[in-house]
Amino acid sequence: MNFGVSGYGIDQILLYMEDTVLPYRPEVVVMGFVRDDMRRIIWRFRHHSKPLLVQRDNQLVVTNVPVPDNETILAREKYRLRSWDILNVIWDRIRWRLGHFEADMLKLGDLIMARLLAEIDTIGAQVVLVYLPHSEGLYLTYDQFYSIEEQYFDRLC
Repeated sequence: MNFGVSGYGIDQILLYMEDTVLPYRPEVVVMGFVRDDMRRIIWRFRHHSKPLLVQRDNQLVVTNVPVPDNETILAREKYRLRSWDILNVIWDRIRWRLGHFEADMLKLGDLIMARLLAEIDTIGAQVVLVYLPHSEGLYLTYDQFYSIEEQYFDRLC
C-alpha cells in the first residue's frame, strides 16, 4: 500500500503515519526521505496551513489544531501589519545565517524521528529508510553537495 504524500515534512509524515498507516499493522514501512522533508518541519505555512509539532520540555506537542482553512487565514490577514512580516523575514534571515534555523531543525527532527521509529517498532514492523537525492545531488559529487539534511540522514541510518 502506498501512503506517500508529496510535499509533507517528517512532522506531517509522523502524524499521518500514526493516524492512517499504523492501524494497518504493516510488516515493513518504507520511508522516502528528501532534503526538504527536514526543512518543512520548521515552516509554519507552505501553500496551506498544517498541524505544527513543537518541542516543549523535550516532548513533541501538536499545535495549530484544528488546522485553520484558507478563508480563516485570509480573514486574519486584513488585520496584520505588513511591517511585522518584514521584520519576521529579517529576523528569520539573521537566525538562518547564525545557524539557529539548522539547530532548531535538527533538534526537532531528532524528536520526530525518534517517535516515528518507536511507533514503527511498537507494531513490530521493519523500517526501510530511502534517501532520494535533491536535483542538485544528481550532477554534483558527494563532497560538493552534502547538506546538513543529508548529514542528518546519514547519522540517522
